[in-house]
Amino acid sequence: RSLDTSCSDLGVIEKFFDQAWREAEHMAHKIAAVEQARHDDELTRRAADARVQASQIERSDMLQQCSALQQKIASMEAHMRVVEQSQHELGRRLEAAENLRSVANDELLKAQEENAQLLQTSKMRSERVASLEQVNEELLKEREENAQLLQVTNVASEKVARLEQENASMRQQSEMLAR
Repeated sequence: RSLDTSCSDLGVIEKFFDQAWREAEHMAHKIAAVEQARHDDELTRRAADARVQASQIERSDMLQQCSALQQKIASMEAHMRVVEQSQHELGRRLEAAENLRSVANDELLKAQEENAQLLQTSKMRSERVASLEQVNEELLKEREENAQLLQVTNVASEKVARLEQENASMRQQSEMLAR
């Protein structure tokens, strides 16, 4: 009977141990689940931290990019101001060049008119020179003719003088003969 009691006690103990074992396993599962949840929370927290850090890095990168972009914009605006000044200067120079071209054209037209007048005057002078040369040639011919006439006149005068001399001589002889 004490053996039966012992066996019965062993069964109770065994059941107790089984139940304790199951409870221990259940508790271990719960602990493992809690640990897993804690681990998952840690991972989630780390992931969130990583996302925050990435966001901060991304924000910092974006700020740097914005700053670089602002510098580029400022540089481009300065370049545009230089280009506008250059265009203004170029426009002023083009206007000055156009004014100079207009003045040069006016001067060229005046010079062409003066050249035309000079050509006309030169043509008239050339015609006058040609006319004067012709007159001069005619005068030279007349001079030659006058020289020839003068020579003939001189010869004739000499003859007249000789004839007059001869006539006077004959008159004297005639008078002498008449006495």
